[in-house]
Amino acid sequence: MTARFFALGAALAGVVSALAAAHAPAPAVAHASEISLRAPSLRLPPSQHPDYHRGLKLDLRGDHAGAAQAYRASGADPATSPRARFHGKLSETITTLREALRRAPDSYDDHFNYAVNVQNKYWALFLDAGVRDHRLGALAEHHFKESMRLSPISANPLLCLAALYAQAGDRPKAAEVYATLGVRVVRPSDYYNLAFFHKVMGDMEEAFRVLRMAMAFDTRHREWVAESDDFADHKDDPRLQAILKEGVPHGGSLGQLRMHRLPRWSLKPRLHRIMRNLRPGQHGPSRNPFPTPTPTPMGP
Repeated sequence: MTARFFALGAALAGVVSALAAAHAPAPAVAHASEISLRAPSLRLPPSQHPDYHRGLKLDLRGDHAGAAQAYRASGADPATSPRARFHGKLSETITTLREALRRAPDSYDDHFNYAVNVQNKYWALFLDAGVRDHRLGALAEHHFKESMRLSPISANPLLCLAALYAQAGDRPKAAEVYATLGVRVVRPSDYYNLAFFHKVMGDMEEAFRVLRMAMAFDTRHREWVAESDDFADHKDDPRLQAILKEGVPHGGSLGQLRMHRLPRWSLKPRLHRIMRNLRPGQHGPSRNPFPTPTPTPMGP
């Protein structure tokens, strides 16, 4: 009798649940980072340290200070320590620069450096978690544009913004942004980001040519190439290995590394090659690759 009573109760509960589900409103579409927070595991081997997983999830949630602490906790694990150090450094820098921008909202350097670190975090999370976090993409986009507003003649923010669009999968928009470079001053310190732009656009010949000049200007780029994701997919390329060992630009001298302006006509052959490298169907009008509204994160 008791067993039948519980069986009948369970059946009635099941009917009630089914009716409630049938009349419930459809669930809202989740943001990409919310989806990955709910997932039982990210795109990582099961042996990875749990604090490393936690750091990735906190980064996707926007808690970069908490993420930095989680990465430090996972740093003792040899399997995760290189990536944990890299992610931790980015998260700590993002946190520090965010506070700096609250104190000096019109600082070109802080806007630009904040955007670069957010861009690097955007790409690192995509590689390690399999998620393109549009919140981070829109954040980087916003601060690159602020950098361009504060220093209209600087090339670096424009180069990085164009590369960001390419990383987000919108190469036509990246090419459009790059086409406006001709009015801006290109300094030797901009060469690395120019090389990276050509890399994400698929023009490795030009990327390696400019990277060689960047390396000759500042040897610290060697450490960043070894540590970061920028050229990680080409680390076994003999051309990159040769560049890392060289000390002067290929086919030239350090005299080439002067500040100069690129006239508009000089961009045409490169733009032609860039557009030619795009896949069929990518030549149409571009759209904003970050569907979320452009944020104003430094507000109250």
